[in-house]
Amino acid sequence: MGKFDGMLICSDFDGTLFIGSQISDKTVEAIKYFQENGGRFTITSGRYPAFLGKYKHYVDANTYLIGLNGTIISNYDGTDVIRQGFLHSDSRKIIKKIIRDIDGLVALDFSTTEIPYIIKKYCGAPDGEGYFRYRLKEQNEELLDIALSCKTYRVIFHASEPASAKVTEDMQKIAGERYAISRSSPCGLEIQDAEFTK
Repeated sequence: MGKFDGMLICSDFDGTLFIGSQISDKTVEAIKYFQENGGRFTITSGRYPAFLGKYKHYVDANTYLIGLNGTIISNYDGTDVIRQGFLHSDSRKIIKKIIRDIDGLVALDFSTTEIPYIIKKYCGAPDGEGYFRYRLKEQNEELLDIALSCKTYRVIFHASEPASAKVTEDMQKIAGERYAISRSSPCGLEIQDAEFTK
C-alpha cells in the first residue's frame, strides 16, 4: 500500500499545471512521486482530452481526464468515455435569445462531436479539435441554425473584456438554472448543462 492510496489530485491545465507551454521539473517530480505512492492524478480542463494527450510525455494522468469543463470524462484519445453531457435541445432557443438580447457578443465557439461540411467550409475548424467558431457579424443566420443543430457539449460566447461581467449576469438571467454560465477566459463565457460542469 502506498501512502497516497485512495487520494485524487485534479489540476487545471492552462495557467496552473502549464504556464504558457512550460511545466516545472519540480511539478513533474511531485506528480510522479504522488502516483508512484498510490495516488491518482488527473487534469480537469476546458480543453478536449485529445488536446491534453499532446502533453502526456511531461505528466501522464493515471485516471480519466475531465475535459471541456466537466462535459466529458474520458481517456486521452476519447475511446473510453465514462461520462459526457450535451446541451439540451431547448438550448437553441436560449442561445438565440442571448445573441438577440445581449450587446457586446462577437463570436461563439461550439464544442461538438460532429462538424458538418458546410460549417467546415464557412467557419473553418482546426483538424482533430472538435470545435468551430461562428462569427456573429460575418456569418448568416442559416449557418447559425446548422451550428445549433449539432450535438454540442458547450458554447463559448466571446465578448469584449470590459463588457464580459455584465454579459455573464445577463446570460444567467436568460439561461436560468438548467444551464451553467461560467467564464472560460477574460472574454469567453460558456454555457453548458448545469449537470455537466466542473
